[in-house]
Amino acid sequence: RAPTHPGPRVRLRVQVICDANRRIRYLSCISMGSTHDSTAWGMSMLGMAFENGELPAWAYFVADDAYTSSEQMLVPYGGRGISEAKDAFNYFQSSLRIEVECTLGALQARWGVLWRPLRTSLSFSSKVVMACACLHNICVDAGMAARAQDIALCGARNDADGNMRVRRRDGVVVDQEGAMLPSLY
Repeated sequence: RAPTHPGPRVRLRVQVICDANRRIRYLSCISMGSTHDSTAWGMSMLGMAFENGELPAWAYFVADDAYTSSEQMLVPYGGRGISEAKDAFNYFQSSLRIEVECTLGALQARWGVLWRPLRTSLSFSSKVVMACACLHNICVDAGMAARAQDIALCGARNDADGNMRVRRRDGVVVDQEGAMLPSLY
């Protein structure tokens, strides 16, 4: 029997806000992948609240240069030959933004459905990504590894992840003491 085509590839513009523990605090995936970051942000509920001044004064966002700088939106300084102070600001601002990239890497590493383009409608793809994000947070709350390279046991004999789980020769995953673990992957 000939394989059926599962549908067109859908690319989403995913916007994520996470905390230092790589827990996803806000996720919006309501626009297509070709949508500019700032346009997708303006379409999101949080972006609209931001634009309308409805967020508390203490709240601020660390974003890349696709966004417009404001009192609550910290973006890097642009251009060449910037001062040492501005260069230092860009360095530390970038080190905060990298947490989002690491969170997205962990999310993708944890859920195989995200390893290739989804062949579904935009609305269903958004639901799949949201479900993966919720499950990611459950895994983070359960103390499971948060670094992309520590997420999945590769299947090799005696491999281990960041939470000291080890795969025995028979393929069973156990903790440091050899006790059985619930399968949360």
